[in-house]
Amino acid sequence: MVLLFSMPILRPQLFSKKLCDVSPEKCQIAETLNKSPQFTKGRVEFWVRYDFEGALVDILYPSEVFISPSYLEHPYLDVVLAHELGHIEYGVLSSSESDADRFAVKLRGKDRVLAAMSMDGISEKRKNAVKNMKE
Repeated sequence: MVLLFSMPILRPQLFSKKLCDVSPEKCQIAETLNKSPQFTKGRVEFWVRYDFEGALVDILYPSEVFISPSYLEHPYLDVVLAHELGHIEYGVLSSSESDADRFAVKLRGKDRVLAAMSMDGISEKRKNAVKNMKE
């Protein structure tokens, strides 16, 4: 029984499909961000993960981004993916939300990141930190 519950944690790909197989259009957004000159960590695999809600980089798979199916319709998917790439760029274990936000600002611009944050109910403290970042 323990093995069954640990499967999503140890192999989240078992509950996921590659983004390019699910949505070629959204895959193009992800691939464009991945190829940005500001991103220096190499090829990233993007997955749609069906057993959770949100977006994350798994510490066991630090070059893979997982998003839930609901994010496929997110109007700021590019910002979400840029944020997750920021965690990879600055180190999955060592990066903070501020680091990832800073990277998203680099890739997508401050106004777009702030619009995404407002839509997602991000705290005023975090939004103010973004407002004070240089582009």
